[in-house]
Amino acid sequence: MQSDATRNFDKTASAKSNDGESNRNDLETLRREVNKLAQTVGDLTQNQISSARGQVSQALGAASDQLAQSAAATQDRLMSLEADLENYVRQKPLYSVLVALGVGFLLGKMS
Repeated sequence: MQSDATRNFDKTASAKSNDGESNRNDLETLRREVNKLAQTVGDLTQNQISSARGQVSQALGAASDQLAQSAAATQDRLMSLEADLENYVRQKPLYSVLVALGVGFLLGKMS
C-alpha cells in the first residue's frame, strides 16, 4: 500500500502536470487571439489606407478639373483682350503708334 505521503505527492505532481497543460492551452489560445487581433488591425489599416487613397484621388481630380476650367477661362479672356486691342489699333492707328513709341522710349531710358 502506498503511504499517504506518496499519494499526496502523486496528486500534487498530477495537478502540476494538469496546470502546466492548462497553461500551455491558455497560452496557445492567447497567441491565436493576438494573431487574430493583429490581422484585424492590419485589415482595418488597409481599409483606411484605401479610403484615404480614394479621397485623395477624388480631391486631385476635382482640383485638376478646376484648374482646367480656370485655364480655359483665362485663355478666353486673353483672346478677348487681344481682339479688343486689335480693334483699338485699327480704329486709332496714329495714336497707337505714338503710344508704342513712348513706351519704347521709356524702356530704352531704363536700360
